[in-house]
Parts: sequence; structure tokens; C-alpha cells
Amino acid sequence: EYYRLNINSTSTNTNTNSEELTRRRKLVQAAQEAAKKRGSKLSPNSKVIKEYKAILPLYLPFTVFCVILGNMLGDCSISYDSSKNQASLAFEWGNKEYAYFIYNILFDYILSPPREQVRTNSNGNQVVTYCFKTIKIPAFAIFYHIFINNKLFGTWMMEGKLTIDQVMDE
Repeated sequence: EYYRLNINSTSTNTNTNSEELTRRRKLVQAAQEAAKKRGSKLSPNSKVIKEYKAILPLYLPFTVFCVILGNMLGDCSISYDSSKNQASLAFEWGNKEYAYFIYNILFDYILSPPREQVRTNSNGNQVVTYCFKTIKIPAFAIFYHIFINNKLFGTWMMEGKLTIDQVMDE
């Protein structure tokens, strides 16, 4: 099966109305607050989350793709759902400002801001990091196939457009 992912640095998000995305984002935040007041969390399978994910763009903007690609080399882990060909990404840094910088770039794909995490390392020192996780969507599955599955054969063209030919023998 062949997949082609076209990422164009000059294109705008044509399949998502930004006003609708903002409106849905506010509904998600309101639902999160209501769940928090009840002492629970909003389920990733809730109707409001599913509706929000449904209006996200099918393809990642060029900047988002490049930021994730760079962070996959060291500061990111991936969780893949093979039954839906979807993935989510988890990020963690010791630098709070950098965590928020990346959070702002990936804002549409994250439901909660970075949280502080304190733990003790093997030397007995306390380490503070800032982490967040994206929602699980098909657009992130490409990173699983690039970094984990190793079934990607590609041609990278950097003339304003990046094209990846993905070959998978499933």
C-alpha cells in the first residue's frame, strides 16, 4: 500500500476553518473544566474530543512537521494504535521556556499545557521537567513509520515542498 504525504510550507489550512477550530477548542476546555469539578478527567473517547479531532487538518503544517521531526530525535516518544493507524506524541524537557515554546507551536494538537514533573534521578538529585502529550490522530502516524516501523522509503525535496513516499507492506 502506498501513501503520499505532501507538506507545503506555503499552503494554508484549507480543510479546517480556524474559527470553528477555536470554537471547538473552547468547548473541549469547558468540558475539561466540568469533568475536573466532578473529580474526573475528560475521556479521549468523549463526544466533544471526537468532534474536535474530526475538524483537525488531515496534513500537518510544514512548521509543525519539522518541529516534531526534530524533537523525535531526542525529546519525544510515540504511542501508536495500529488498529486505527493513529499516534500520539509525548514530550519532556528540563527547560520550561522551551517546553512552552513547543507547546505553542503544537497548540492545536494538545489539550493541556505543560505540567511540571519532579522526580529523583539515579544520583539522588531532584530533577524538574516539563511535559505534555498530544492527542492521538492519524497525521502523527507518519512519525511511527519513519522512526519505529522502519518501512519508509522516501524522497525528500526541499524546494518549498516536502514529499515523503511511504511504502508499507502490511
